Amino acid sequence: FNMVHPNQNDNTALIAELKSGKTLKPVDGGTVLVGTTAQTSQNVMSKEELKENGLNVDEVTATDVDLLVPTHDEKGCPIPEWKRQVMVRKLQARLKDEEEHRRKEVKETVLFGDLPPWRREMMIQKLNREKKKQRILEERRKEIKNQEMSEQSAVFRQLGYDENQLLPWQRHAILINSNFLKSEKSQKQ
Repeated sequence: FNMVHPNQNDNTALIAELKSGKTLKPVDGGTVLVGTTAQTSQNVMSKEELKENGLNVDEVTATDVDLLVPTHDEKGCPIPEWKRQVMVRKLQARLKDEEEHRRKEVKETVLFGDLPPWRREMMIQKLNREKKKQRILEERRKEIKNQEMSEQSAVFRQLGYDENQLLPWQRHAILINSNFLKSEKSQKQ
């Protein structure tokens, strides 16, 4: 971040920083601005700096992250609280991403352990195909559910009910009765 002088009341510098960012990334409890690498690492301690200070990054909790962000800039001016909170969220997001990446690497080494690279790549492709199949099955289930819901809506409209005004138990009773009437009608024919 560009440090804003504490006496400066306008937000032009903040707006310029927000506009220069590439994307907004959601994080637990808020949104974090993710910009260029120079922006994201400017005022937040890196993993190496944390280790140099004797802190194990893997054991850092959410409350500890607030302590890792500096309270004063390089000139000795205090950093505004809102800016510190933004920096805390950025650090939390970066630590979370690093943790997810580390877990993924550990999982791959456990799964593929002593496999040669060509075999490892084949296994990864197989896992990706299985994930794709699962995703397709899930999409089909959603389509079937949506189709059933539209059929139920058609039944309600056909019988003259306003679907939005019915309680769940009323919907259920109407659907059961309409199915019962349909089955009786088909048996008489």
